[in-house]
Amino acid sequence: MKTLSEGDPYTGKLGARTDAQEITVCPPSHRMSPYLAHFNGNGVIPNLFLSGFRRKGWTPYLVGGALRRFLIRSTWGAMGSDKEEIPNDVDIVIDAVPSNTSLHDFLKQYFADLHINGFGGVKCRCPNGLTQLDFWSISDDFNVRSARATRNIRGFIKSTLLDVNTMALDLDSGLLHEADAFRAVKDGIIGFNRQPLSSEPHYLSNLGHVLEVLAETRFEAAPEVADSLRTAWQEGNLPGILRIVSRRKPGAMQQVEAILDGLFLRLKR
Repeated sequence: MKTLSEGDPYTGKLGARTDAQEITVCPPSHRMSPYLAHFNGNGVIPNLFLSGFRRKGWTPYLVGGALRRFLIRSTWGAMGSDKEEIPNDVDIVIDAVPSNTSLHDFLKQYFADLHINGFGGVKCRCPNGLTQLDFWSISDDFNVRSARATRNIRGFIKSTLLDVNTMALDLDSGLLHEADAFRAVKDGIIGFNRQPLSSEPHYLSNLGHVLEVLAETRFEAAPEVADSLRTAWQEGNLPGILRIVSRRKPGAMQQVEAILDGLFLRLKR
């Protein structure tokens, strides 16, 4: 298990919180500020685009893998090559978009290469030509609606599946909204922020995402995560999950299989 020293700047942000669902708003740290500048100044997120959001009264938040990888890399050191400094896939959720507003129509002012993705968001190719951007309106997010969460950034974070992803970086102000991601990264253990339900349409996809994140981070699986994977195995769902992972992250399959071998060997004892 990985542990951080008490001197780490993230540790101090954890002390006062007792409820894992409570969300702390952190000012830009010496680690996040360069990342924000990198996004806003290197062709990933054009300043003109941010100005358009301001005029609308909307707030864009960086979420998901690109933010998670930066937090882990800045905490534990490099995760792979320097090429990861410019991510090839970025998820952005938008707060305060009215439900009757077309995000696609708004974004086509700024992006020539865009289309609706398979989950109702908008997929764009950013001006640097290297990064794919996926935009989502929080009010239309499946997890937010399924969890009956408040349709704002707090509700989005609370409905996020994994604790290591319970954060969102305001691309305009630089404020970082965080619930339990710092603790997960500090401990090197990935757990559920909310339990996936087999009745959910994306249940197998969600468990595939769990395996992908475990393979990427090389962190340990919390007991409830291991139990969910064991249940999927016992119910015969593992082949379907592995097909999803092999389609989305073919390069992760060897590590995923090693994770499952380790988990099931321990769980069988």
